Formats: sequence, structure tokens, C-alpha cells
Amino acid sequence: MAFEKTILELKKIAKIQRLMFMKTSDPRYESIERSLKKIELDLKNFSGGSGSLGVNITSNTAFGGNAPGDTYLIGESYDSVLQRLIVQYIAPSFATLRARYASSTLSTSDREIGTTFNVDEMSVNITGDNPNGDPPTSVSVTVSGATTGSGIIASGLSPSVGTGVILNVTDGDYKRSTNGAVTFTVSGLDAEGGAVSGSISYQFKSYNYFGGSATVVVDATTAAGVRDEIKLQRKALDTDRAWSTSGTTETNDGTKYSYIMYPASYGNLSQVLQGAVDVLGAFTLVGDYNILTENGAVTVSYRVYKSNATGAFASGVSLVIS
Repeated sequence: MAFEKTILELKKIAKIQRLMFMKTSDPRYESIERSLKKIELDLKNFSGGSGSLGVNITSNTAFGGNAPGDTYLIGESYDSVLQRLIVQYIAPSFATLRARYASSTLSTSDREIGTTFNVDEMSVNITGDNPNGDPPTSVSVTVSGATTGSGIIASGLSPSVGTGVILNVTDGDYKRSTNGAVTFTVSGLDAEGGAVSGSISYQFKSYNYFGGSATVVVDATTAAGVRDEIKLQRKALDTDRAWSTSGTTETNDGTKYSYIMYPASYGNLSQVLQGAVDVLGAFTLVGDYNILTENGAVTVSYRVYKSNATGAFASGVSLVIS
């Protein structure tokens, strides 16, 4: 029978590896050959899958699907024991998570800080475990990193294996008011009680700006006005002051100054490279001014640098700011 062939194979492994097991009810060590002999004796009376262990066994070594500390309890079927010994257990998994709202998948593109987005379900690929193909159990969904909305938004779910499995969650609005990520995590348990999880993060960043304006910044109002002009020229969502940009028609205009603006929390500029030449000296630090983000949700202190001359940078000239 199949079990007897399997036992012969296990005996070969045992002789080579000298694998040892320890009874949970007895501190003495017993070789796997001895355990298998007991199984062989019991198999004489085995039929229809009713054979089972008559002793608790705890492994103190690793081979096949067995790991140190694995337990085989009284009453566990030989079918289950042999399968666990031979087939390495691979936990189920969550992958390719996506937040959704009103049946539409949300973009994973970076968002400006303060932007609010709605979520009422998660899409996830669920792979079953090996060897049984079972999905995770006791599945929950949590949100972390959000200025509003962090916490558990679903629990006690029992999804099936599949691609694009939909998990319904509490309908909520989420945003972040500082640079960072809002993370959605799907968690569950595998068949051995181990934790499995998968996550997706949505990044929130602040804009850096570069462009030309004839306005001279002297206060928060003029700073906001210049920002509204140059946001139409060059900008990039980022988490520090280092970025690459290029001159515009406006920065080449002899009636307009060139401006660099970014969150004051990033500190002062260290250099502005035009090719291999540092042209930071072509700018003067004007000051820091509190202005609203483009979405109008958060007030941010922006540091403003203004070129000393008008028409300072030709259209298309490359600049590396840091």
C-alpha cells in the first residue's frame, strides 16, 4: 500500500539523517526508525484512513516538511503525519492589494498631502497553502498612517482563494496631512496558526516648485500668488528639497524673476547645479511663508528663493536642486 512505500522512504531518510524525535510526555529521545516501526505495526490493523498516532511526538530536527518543534499529537491520522513529514508546508498568501471605491480601483500615484480619498472595499489575490490549498482564516483589514481613519476597518472575514477577491470594508474617508504613507494591511492565519499578511501603501508628498513671476514676494499673500503662477510651470511631489527641473519661458522672460519654493522643513538649499556649475549664488533666500496646499487642505510653511536677476534661466536649461 502507499503508506508502506512511504515508510520505506522515510526509513532511508532516517538512516542517513539520524533524525531524532522526543516524546512530549517523556524526556527520553526516540529514533524515527522506532516510531515508524510502531506505525508499521499499527498499519496491520489500519483500514479506510482510521490509523492514528498513539503517542505525542515533538520534533527536534528538520527534514522534508518537518521543522524543529513541530508536534504530532495522539489521534492524528497517519495520512496527516506522513503528509506533513514529506510535504513542506507553504503558507497561504495575500498579494496585489488595491483599495477600491464604488467598484473602481484607486490610483497608486503619489498624492499631495491633505488629499482625501474614499475606500469601501479591498481587492486582493489570495493563494492557498501547500499542500491543501486552504486560504487564510480570521482575515482582517487595517489602516495605518492616516491622519484620519486609521484602525480596523474589517474583521472576521473568510475569503476564498482567487484573483481579485473583494473584501468589503467600512466605508471611510482617509487622508494624511504630512509626508508619508497610508497603508492598508490584510492579515489572517494559516492552517498552523501562523500570521500571514499583505499590504499596499499610498504615498503622500508635498510639492516643490520652480518657475518665473514678475511678482516680488514680500509676505504670505504674494508668496501664495507666486506659487499659483509657477505651479503651472514646474513642480514635483517629493519628500525633500532635492529634485531636477528645467527653465521655462517665464524664467527666460526679462521681466520675471525665477523662484524656487519648497516646504521649509527641508532646510536651506545646498546647491543648484546648472551642468557642473553651482549657481546657488544667483538666488537669495527671501523667507518662509505659510500658504495652503494646492488642494486647500493643509497650511504649510514654504521656503522661498528668488533669483537676483530677471530672465535668469533660459527655457529648457537643466537644473539639479538640492
